[in-house]
Amino acid sequence: QYQSARPKFAFLYGAVEARVQLPAGAGLLPAVWMLPTSTSSRPEIDILELYGQEPDVKRMHLHWQGADGEPQQRGEYTDGVDLTQGWHTVGVRWEPGAVIWYRDGEEQWRVERDEVPSEPMYLVLNLAIGGDQIGPPGDDVVFPAEMRVDWVRVWQRADR
Repeated sequence: QYQSARPKFAFLYGAVEARVQLPAGAGLLPAVWMLPTSTSSRPEIDILELYGQEPDVKRMHLHWQGADGEPQQRGEYTDGVDLTQGWHTVGVRWEPGAVIWYRDGEEQWRVERDEVPSEPMYLVLNLAIGGDQIGPPGDDVVFPAEMRVDWVRVWQRADR
């Protein structure tokens, strides 16, 4: 479990955006993601994951539990823009049967399938350091490392 207390803000469907400035360096993993209020690890919407050693590769994932109970995931990686340079706006539009990922106002990826979450979720913005997924911090990392957040916005349609 990710936490022991019920999240204080959760929503079902809508749009999420965050304007962030991300750190570079091996072993840093800034992320913007969503988890269900049940605090289970499935489903999960990864709006942005960035490996600090690959600052021009934006990772986006959708995780869910399959009918057989096994964890499933789909992912997409986009590259070409160094996300550690300047401020960037990342987000998703989440609706029944669809999740659409955006970066700086441009659509990056979409999933339109049954595995799209249909339960309330909360939003997490964090900076992880090291771990099995990305390895230890590199010599190029300057501490204290930080992920800067200018603003976070969540919208919902009035008829929801």
